[in-house]
This record gives sequence, C-alpha cells and structure tokens, in this order.
Amino acid sequence: GDTSFDEITAVQPWVDFCHDIGVDVDAPQLHHPRLFKSHQRPAALNRGARIASIVREPRDVVKSYYSFYVQKDHPLVRGKSLDEWACEWADVGTSNGTLWEYYVQLYQCRCALGAMDSRAAASSAPLMLLEYSALASDLPSHAHRSAEWLQGGGGETIDTSAENIARA
Repeated sequence: GDTSFDEITAVQPWVDFCHDIGVDVDAPQLHHPRLFKSHQRPAALNRGARIASIVREPRDVVKSYYSFYVQKDHPLVRGKSLDEWACEWADVGTSNGTLWEYYVQLYQCRCALGAMDSRAAASSAPLMLLEYSALASDLPSHAHRSAEWLQGGGGETIDTSAENIARA
C-alpha cells in the first residue's frame, strides 16, 4: 500500500552504525517504545541499557549470517561454501567476536542477575532472554511477556490487544 517502511518499523536500525548510515538517534520515533537493534555482545553495549536478546540455534544463526553475507556479496564468503565459511566463522567470528563469546556473555549477565523470585523483579531486570523458535511458535505469550518487561523499565503502557499482537 501507501505505508512506507519508516511508518511501520518500530526499531531504529543498528545503533552501532546509525551515524554512518545517516540515522538521527535523537529524531522523533514514530512508535513506542524506543528500541535499537544491535548484534553487539552485551559488554559492547551502552552501560545502563536494558537488553532483550533473542537467541537461536547456532546452526540457524550460521545459515542466516551466511545467507545475509552472500546477498551482500561480502568478501568473507566469496568462493566459500556454507561449511567452509562456518568453520572459519566459528573460530574467528566477526568484528563482534564469535557466537560462543556472545552466548557466554549472555549467560554471565543472566547469572549476575541471580534468581528472579517474582514477576515484578523479572519485568524490571536489565536483561530479557527470548528463544527464537519458542517466540516464533507462540507470539502472543511472548508479546505479553515482552510488553510487561518493557513497561517494567518505566515505559508507557504498551498495547497488547489481539489486533496489535497480530500486527506484530
């Protein structure tokens, strides 16, 4: 239709290089809450940030990265099969480190938080972990959980109506 991408997106693209691609992080955002996407390890993110991280099966991450790099004709994958590139990537990683380092940091963050004894404590925690296949198979439950977590950070009420969840 007539709706532009900017009118339907609720996530600022990649705060890590927003200035490089001309995204003004201080510009008014069309949607609430204000979110930024990143592939950085937690240790590389701004202090005080609340992190919602979606984790996936490592083989799915490898396939996704490889496909993305192939689409962009990235030099790291040129002339390499998925298996060849996967072996290199698992050992070397990207400028953000390896997938294993990322998962270890998420685990360390989770351990540092300790047990969340109450729903209120979990909703105000600085880290929320979501597992991709569970999220994809039950979006309504995860939408409610995510909204509760976002509101626990002092944000405004988030619309969790069936219509809004279906739109998400």
